[in-house]
Amino acid sequence: MLPPSDLRMRLLVLIASVLSIGLPGISAEGQPYFRAELLEHKAKATTGSLHTEVQDLVEHLDNLIREKHVRPFWRQNQNEYEAVVDRAKKRLANENLTDEQRNVELLKVLAALRDGHSGMAAGSRDKLFGYIPITTAWFGEELRIVRTSIEYKETLGARIVSVEGTELAELKQQLLTVVPHANHERFKKLSPSYLQLPGLLKGLGIANSKDQAKFKLHLNSGETKDVDFKRMKDQQYENATFVTFDQFAESLPLCRQRADEDFWYEYLPEEKTFYFKYNRISAGGEQSIWTWAPAMWSKVDSLDIDKFVIDIRYNGGGGFQYSLPIIQGVLDRPNLNQRGKLFILTGYKTFSAAIGFLEQIEERTKAIIVGEPPCDYPASPGDPDKFPLGDTGIEIYLSRIFHSTLFPDDCRKSIGLDQQIMTTWADYAAGKDPLLTYATDYQSEEAKPTPENAFAWAGRYTYSAGKVLTLSKKDNGLRMEIGKFFSTPLYPKLGERYKTEIVGLEVELSDSQQIQLIFPDGKKQTYTRCNPDHVTPVELIYAGNFEQAKEGFHSLLKSNSNNDAVTDSALADTALLLYWDLVKEKGRTEAKKYARKTLEIAIELFDEAPMSEFSLRFYR
Repeated sequence: MLPPSDLRMRLLVLIASVLSIGLPGISAEGQPYFRAELLEHKAKATTGSLHTEVQDLVEHLDNLIREKHVRPFWRQNQNEYEAVVDRAKKRLANENLTDEQRNVELLKVLAALRDGHSGMAAGSRDKLFGYIPITTAWFGEELRIVRTSIEYKETLGARIVSVEGTELAELKQQLLTVVPHANHERFKKLSPSYLQLPGLLKGLGIANSKDQAKFKLHLNSGETKDVDFKRMKDQQYENATFVTFDQFAESLPLCRQRADEDFWYEYLPEEKTFYFKYNRISAGGEQSIWTWAPAMWSKVDSLDIDKFVIDIRYNGGGGFQYSLPIIQGVLDRPNLNQRGKLFILTGYKTFSAAIGFLEQIEERTKAIIVGEPPCDYPASPGDPDKFPLGDTGIEIYLSRIFHSTLFPDDCRKSIGLDQQIMTTWADYAAGKDPLLTYATDYQSEEAKPTPENAFAWAGRYTYSAGKVLTLSKKDNGLRMEIGKFFSTPLYPKLGERYKTEIVGLEVELSDSQQIQLIFPDGKKQTYTRCNPDHVTPVELIYAGNFEQAKEGFHSLLKSNSNNDAVTDSALADTALLLYWDLVKEKGRTEAKKYARKTLEIAIELFDEAPMSEFSLRFYR
C-alpha cells in the first residue's frame, strides 16, 4: 500500500481532473523522470573493499524490493527470483569483476521481477554505463536503426547483424536478462534503450570497451559494414545534431506525423474516416484535454463518418484520468460505437495508462482492436515510486499499486487482438500503414441469429460479492453485463458457445440454472442464477437507497473482512465513477450528492477512512 499522504495526493489529482478543478503546484504528468546526478561512490570504512560493499548493495536492493514493491512475486516464481539474487551475491564476491559487471548484476535482480514499471532509472543507467548515439526499433525479428547523430547518418534504416561479433539472436538472449519486462512486447519497447549503453555491453561480456561498440550493419545500399559507435559525454550529447529515418522519407503515414503533440485528429473525407492520434494520456498543457475533447466531439458530430479510428500505437501512458472525456465521448455516441465502425490501433509501445484506456475501450465499447499486443499484462503492477539505492546516487523505480481487471486473477499476457497486424520494415520504409488501411477497408460481417432457446438464460447470476452478471434480451440477441462497467452482445459460435466482443472471452449455455464463462487466459468459472430480487450495495447506491447500501456493505465486510469490494479506497473509487456516470443523467448537484453519500458510508464503516475523508471535500 502507498502511504496515506501519497494516496491522498494521487486521489487529489484524479478527482480534481474529473471535476475540472485547477490545482496549482500539482504536475499533470505526476513525477517526472530526471537524469540522476550520481554521487561519487565511497567505500565503507568497515569493509575496506568495493566488492564487499556492492555485495551488501544487492542485499539492500533485495530488501527494498521486498518492502516497497506492491507484489514482488506477482508473476515470477519466488524461488527463481531468489536464485538470481544468490547468483548476484556470489558473482560480486569475485574481486576481478569490473564495475560494469557488478552493475549488470543489479540490473539482473531488477529484471527478475518481470515488471515493466520497475527498474533502474534511465538517468542512472546512462551515468553508470554511458550511451552511444543510436536508437533502434524492432520490426518482427529485425532490429533497425531509426535515429542517430549526423556523423552516422548513413546507418539510418540499417539492419543490425551483430554487435562485437555476437549475432543478434544471442544478443537478444543476453538483453533479456537485464531488461525489465513482463511480456515480450515490453522487451521490444525497452531493449533499444539498453542496447545504446556501451558499458552494459561490456558488463555482459559482449564488448571489450565501455567507451565504444562495433556494430555489423546491413545498410540500405545493400552493403554490409562494420561501424564503431563511440560513447558520448553529456555535453557532446546536448550539442550533437541528431537525424531520424523519417526526416529523409519521401512520405510519412499519419501515425508518424506530429509526434510531439499529445493528441490531434484529422478527417479523411475520401474514406469518411475520422482519425484520432492519441500519443500521450495527459492534461494537455495549454491545450487542456477538458476543453479540447468537447471541441473534437463537436467536430465529429458535424461530419459524415463511416469509421472512427483511435491510434494509441506510440502511447506510453500518462494519467488515466485524462482519458475519461475520450471514453465518455465514445459511449455517448451509439452511432460511432458500432462493430465495424469503431477501431483502436495498438502496438508494442502501448503501455501503462494507455493499456488502462485500451481495457476500458475493450470492456465498454464495440471497438475492433487491431495491431500488435501492448507491452504489459492487463492485470499488473504500476504507479512506480522512486527510491535511492543506498548512498550510491542510483535511483530505482518500484511499482506501488497493483491494477487488477474485471476478470478474476487475470493472467493474460496482453489484451487480445481482433486482428493482429505487424508493421514490417518494408511497410515502414515505404511509408505504408497496414493498420489504418485495414480499418478503412473493413467490411462488416452479418452476425448469426441468436437461437430462440438461448433467451431462456436471461436473468441474474452471482459473479462476485460485489457484482451481478446479467443476461438480457436486446435487439433480438443476448447481452451480457457485469456490474455497471462491462457490457457486450453475445454472438453464436458453435453449439452452446457464444463469443463476446472481448477476444477469448466466451460463454457456454448448457445448464438452465447456470452459465459458464471461459476467460481470455483459459480459466473457466461457473456462475449460478441468483434471486431476481438480489441487489448489490453498489446497485442500491445507484438507486439512491443509501441506508440499505450501507447495510449491504456492512454485511459483506462482516462475512469477509478482506473483501476487496469493501475497502476505503474501493469506495472512494466507486464515488468517483458514480459521479462520472450520473453527472449527465442527474446533473452535477445530484451526482455530487450520490458520491458524497458513498463516502459517508465508508467513513461510518471503517475506523480509519483517510481516502474517503479526503475525497469528501470535492463533493460538498
